[in-house]
Amino acid sequence: MKKKIILIVIMSMILYITSCSYKQNNGADKKISKSDFMLNTYITITLYDTEDETLFEPIFDYIKQLENILSIHIKTSDLYKLRENAGKEYTKVSDETIEVTKKSIEYSELSEGLFDVSLGPIIELWGIGTPEERVPSKEEIEKALLLVDYKKVKIDEEQKQIMLEKEGMFIDFGAIAKGYIADKTADKIKELGIDNAIVNLGGNVLLLGTKSDNSDFSVGIQNPEEARGGYLGIIKASNLSVVTSGDYERYFEKDDKRYHHIINPFTGFPSDNNLKSVSIISSTSFESDALSTTTLLLGLEKGLSKVNNLDDVEAVFVTKDNKIYLSDGIKDKFELTDKKYKIVN
Repeated sequence: MKKKIILIVIMSMILYITSCSYKQNNGADKKISKSDFMLNTYITITLYDTEDETLFEPIFDYIKQLENILSIHIKTSDLYKLRENAGKEYTKVSDETIEVTKKSIEYSELSEGLFDVSLGPIIELWGIGTPEERVPSKEEIEKALLLVDYKKVKIDEEQKQIMLEKEGMFIDFGAIAKGYIADKTADKIKELGIDNAIVNLGGNVLLLGTKSDNSDFSVGIQNPEEARGGYLGIIKASNLSVVTSGDYERYFEKDDKRYHHIINPFTGFPSDNNLKSVSIISSTSFESDALSTTTLLLGLEKGLSKVNNLDDVEAVFVTKDNKIYLSDGIKDKFELTDKKYKIVN
């Protein structure tokens, strides 16, 4: 369902081929893992302190259920129906769609519009990561921008319905859905009686509890110059989520210029600043997902200031000249492992 970029949970998780499962029982760390291709990416669920592989079926079924509700690309989804009814009438939607839309609008306001859930027409116009990717004309972008305005997304909670005020509008949860689904998946895992687990939805990593010996998980922060799984530093953590956004995974090049998938809703063009990536560490994947996109668009100075003024949120910013900037609360928890990079604050 989108972007989102590449972390690896070191020595806690391995990505396997579609639909295979993995057991490990080497002393303290008894765990099972299963991977599949869902949400347009490979996802891996790792459960600790159990060997009951029947637990995976309800977990993966639940993820698929949420994808069917929240994906703009599935014709039976709420978002698809909202698009069809845009500018015409309210559309009945699920509780999940109401919840994600409400939260998306909150982040739109927090970011002063840089995070905009109604960016769908611009995302579709560029088509980055699809066979139709191209550089749109200035006129095309200006026309599509007229359909981008989160303030025109109206929610009727009492009747459980949403209205998009202008015909041609549509909302896209690409910058937040995996975060929401990761949090919901963690809730499902806890309902099944598992206290310790790792949810990795294609780079959206949520750590539930701790490892079997009560020690923290080790999480590697993706190196934007290396293939998936290459990391530049490590943090040790439990009961939190880490999500990275960057300009290096989904992109195409035209006339020696790179166009990536993180688009500024004010200009209609991919963000163009000195940042390669931002990793957000917070208590929920929902928050990490939204803030990783928002802070990348804000740029280093404003993005770092934003994080330092939020409670229980930390960040790792990586600039194009291989410098690393850390938020105040993570400076003593981040271990640099790639000496090509330099911590400068």
